[in-house]
Amino acid sequence: MLDQVSAAVGANNLKRAADIADAALSAGNRHPAFFNARALLAQSQGNQQAALDEFEKALVLTPQDPLVLKAIGLCLVRLNRPQEGISRFDTALRFEPNDAQTYYFKGWALAADGDQNGAKRAYERAIALQPIYPEALAALATIAARSGDRGVARQLANRALYSFDGATRQTPIPGNVDPTHRFVRADYYRGMLPEPKNDREAIASILAIARNVSVPFGAPNNLPDSLYSTEYRSAIDITNRRYYFELTTTPSVIWADLTKFDLSEGSPVLVLDPNDISLSGDVTKNFKPANVHF
Repeated sequence: MLDQVSAAVGANNLKRAADIADAALSAGNRHPAFFNARALLAQSQGNQQAALDEFEKALVLTPQDPLVLKAIGLCLVRLNRPQEGISRFDTALRFEPNDAQTYYFKGWALAADGDQNGAKRAYERAIALQPIYPEALAALATIAARSGDRGVARQLANRALYSFDGATRQTPIPGNVDPTHRFVRADYYRGMLPEPKNDREAIASILAIARNVSVPFGAPNNLPDSLYSTEYRSAIDITNRRYYFELTTTPSVIWADLTKFDLSEGSPVLVLDPNDISLSGDVTKNFKPANVHF
């Protein structure tokens, strides 16, 4: 019967799934899937209280199931009991701490409870775990708009418009040189980056995206003859305190190790001209004192 219930739910035939579950339970077969099937039918009929009752019965049999805990949390929020819903989402996160969807649901519950700052933090955590999350991005855009930060609201809304779940090489992405298209491309590729094995891979990944969203020479601009093309790209390794720099008119990436500079107050100002085409790699020792005063 479990297989039959699963197949019926998978086919979205919730009535059949609930009928099979009823028969199984009447025969004394208590399994969380049977209660869940009945709950899903109740939800589809708009009966949140009945759904909650069935999910609670399932939770008795599987108290550490984050899916059931999330389902209960959703019911509670829909029943105007957001604080109880938040508690269930927090419990679910104890068993599945890196689930983006649970953080999104928690943000929704916090917003329903009037805690916009808490909702914002939950949505941001959801996006940190799953950068391509249109619903969470849209929710953050709404919060930004309500707080008067229209620029951030536009950026987030623009990201939310593009859903790249299950993207392939055929997936179309904005390809023009205007800032909006470039921002979407950068966000798209950032969400695809694999976890770097070392700092070299991390910097290479960031610079690869920066090159992709750079504006090439001669690209059209709104104002004729105005400066628009990308002049340089840079990346910073905050952990190891290295600054990487790539001038678009030179063939090499250069970097400086900030741990080897005297950055104390009163220390001399050092400069380096990146136009030197012979520069490549670690140029920390190439910096020279400058005759400037602050």
